[in-house]
Amino acid sequence: MDLEGELRNSFHLILKEIRFSDKLFIAAVNGVAAGAGISLAVACDFAFASRNARFVLAFQNLGIVPDTGLTLMMARLVGARALRYLLIGGEFTAEEAEAMGLVKVVDDPLGEALRFANELVQGPFKAYSYDKRLINEALFKDLDQFLAVEARLQGELGNTHDFVEGVSAFLERRRPRFTGS
Repeated sequence: MDLEGELRNSFHLILKEIRFSDKLFIAAVNGVAAGAGISLAVACDFAFASRNARFVLAFQNLGIVPDTGLTLMMARLVGARALRYLLIGGEFTAEEAEAMGLVKVVDDPLGEALRFANELVQGPFKAYSYDKRLINEALFKDLDQFLAVEARLQGELGNTHDFVEGVSAFLERRRPRFTGS
């Protein structure tokens, strides 16, 4: 399986468009965001989540590392509080995501996202886009370099016995038996 190529030609392109476009992106999470779904929500300039939203990191259950820039994004935006989830995976609630500064919890995330978008279009778009450039310069200037390393590591892990075992265990709904190979 060519995980490296798949990442570079799909999710990485989307992530870079979100981060480096002059446009502002708003996420609305209502349910479960897992894997790259978390990455894309976190990459957005603004994110709203319902109270019942959950964020699931299960990369480790597959024998791979987080992808789609999630490690860089969460480490930079959240800091050490993200370490547990990035290293061993797990799940966090919308309230926990809000406490980390990743989302704003609301009753109707899509409605709030649309309301907020309508508010933004009334504002100084050029100033907003320049602010976004400065934020990207401060936080994500090295995103391309990071994504290249991430894709290479995913490619290497995609060729391991542990990855094959992780995927098999997931499909068979059982706990994986990793060997470190």
